[in-house]
Amino acid sequence: MRGHKRGVGIVGSLSLGAALVLLYAPLVQLVISSINTNSLGSSWEHPTLGWYRLALDNELVVASLWRSVRLALAVAFSAALLGTGSAIAVRHRPRIRSLAASLATARVATPEILVAVGLGVLLPLADIQLGVVAMWFGHTVLLSAYVVLIVSARLQGMPEGLEDAAQDLGAPPWRVIRHVVMPQVTPAVFASTLLVAAF
Repeated sequence: MRGHKRGVGIVGSLSLGAALVLLYAPLVQLVISSINTNSLGSSWEHPTLGWYRLALDNELVVASLWRSVRLALAVAFSAALLGTGSAIAVRHRPRIRSLAASLATARVATPEILVAVGLGVLLPLADIQLGVVAMWFGHTVLLSAYVVLIVSARLQGMPEGLEDAAQDLGAPPWRVIRHVVMPQVTPAVFASTLLVAAF
């Protein structure tokens, strides 16, 4: 049983690694193409930083870049916090855990355009104007589902009895979470945060 769980964990780690490579590989290609003097990128000529100088001279481009970076960091942090907290909170409640996993899977499977249209209608009704706050809220709601699924999978692969042993030794629930659960799920939290930032 323990060998099976370890095998599942390795396969899951490899799958996640492959997903991260596929998500970040286009960004690497974009950076490589951005230092090519050929503006069409159809062939390699010689390296240049001229395109970056042009972009940095444009105030609108610089402002948009920093807004995107701040939004990505804020969404990655809030989605990781919300998703990890949700996965840990329902780990010992099979029915609620199953419902949370179903809702997270539904969010992942739902096309983003439907979520965007729904939030575009809902947020003004809640008196939240469209803008940075609305983008943060929408991305956090959508992307926290990935964190829930990844962290939940890691929680299922945890060695059985660790939490029970800690409680038997007198650890209160918050210490069990801090010293037993979190060290086990930290790699999953880190990987899912990178995934969220890429999205």
